[in-house]
Amino acid sequence: MATDIGKLYAIIGADTSQFDKKMGALGKRLSAVGKKLTMRLTLPLLALAGAAVKAGADFEYAMTNAWAVTGEGEEALAAMTAKAREMGATTIFSAKQAGDAMYFMASAGWDSKKMAEAIKPTLDLAAATQSDLAFATEAVISSMNQFQITTKDTGRVTNVFAAAIMGSQATLEKLKISMTFIGPMAHSLGYEIEGTTAALMGLYN
Repeated sequence: MATDIGKLYAIIGADTSQFDKKMGALGKRLSAVGKKLTMRLTLPLLALAGAAVKAGADFEYAMTNAWAVTGEGEEALAAMTAKAREMGATTIFSAKQAGDAMYFMASAGWDSKKMAEAIKPTLDLAAATQSDLAFATEAVISSMNQFQITTKDTGRVTNVFAAAIMGSQATLEKLKISMTFIGPMAHSLGYEIEGTTAALMGLYN
């Protein structure tokens, strides 16, 4: 009997040993699979993190450039940055793109206050007409200068341009080029940008 019990223990022990070996092998395979899954998840996350860091750096660079042109203090940089972030959250353009538009405005001699007044209508015009943002910004700035329109009335320019483009064969490029030649003369003769744009619409059609 004792011998039979000993054999039984030996068999159980042998089976347990084989079981442990199989479980150990399975554990190693699961560990390997886990590492592969972790890498597949980690690499895309690292790529996203890297892209986010680059986007943040590009935004800071754009804002620093725009601010440097203004020659204003650090309070202006903070205000410009906040406004650009607001535009990034409320328009189809990113904060970095808003910062680029501010750079063009600063290059035209506008300070941070004028930028804050003009940036939203300018972005809206570019979005509504599917225009290049840099070109749209230049078109707005030059037309405002030609008719001596202040930045608080930027919406006058962007609204009339958007209406002309939607209601005629006008394009932002045509309007910008035309205004370059006739804008100053029209203004000197007492015409407003609305009437001048309406006359151009008739010529384009």
